[in-house]
Amino acid sequence: MALKFIQIHPDGSVTEFSGSQNGADKAGYIEIDETDARYVAHVAAQAKVIANAPILANIMMTDSQFVRGMEDLIAALINKGTITALDLPPALVTRIQQRQALRVQLV
Repeated sequence: MALKFIQIHPDGSVTEFSGSQNGADKAGYIEIDETDARYVAHVAAQAKVIANAPILANIMMTDSQFVRGMEDLIAALINKGTITALDLPPALVTRIQQRQALRVQLV
């Protein structure tokens, strides 16, 4: 069985040792067996992050498309006179203006 060096943080999260093999670099780490429940939980959590990466990328892509759609909807409602910019929260108007300014900068 391989031994691993880990740090267990106050929140319960684990950091695996990945430095050189001299003892000074291992300060603050504890030596455990790779079958230790804490290490197994750490490896499982890392696998979950990796497995979810494509899903999170799709969520981010659809979120940006959704936001752009909402911007277009708000612009259409303002252009038709259904609402005015004063009907919207000032922070939202600021964000929309910032995004519009950034889009203008795109080549």
